[in-house]
Amino acid sequence: MKIEKLIGCLLIVAMSFVACKKTSERVIDCFGESFLLSVHVKVNEANGKQVATEVKYLGSKTISGIKWEYGDGSTESTTGLVGNHTYASAGTYTVKARVSFRDGKSSCEVDPTKNVSIQ
Repeated sequence: MKIEKLIGCLLIVAMSFVACKKTSERVIDCFGESFLLSVHVKVNEANGKQVATEVKYLGSKTISGIKWEYGDGSTESTTGLVGNHTYASAGTYTVKARVSFRDGKSSCEVDPTKNVSIQ
């Protein structure tokens, strides 16, 4: 069991070095367990004001919900890992994914961000 925990910790540390190229990824410590969490934003090619958002998560806890803040005053709450939004005007926006975890009566919240440019 100790070897499995050590291997898991080494894997997370190794992934954090690989993830350093993207500012939206970071290693989080929640409930005494470290995990990797990142937010991704993809602009729709057909409609440049529409984005698809996604949280990618590597860990053993369950995500209980995500509140997306799109940087223009709009928010969306989801129980899944994806969201969608259409911006009214061009600009650079900061998308925040407020990710909630629950473990019994304990809870933990983290909020990775990602900038997106809308044409």
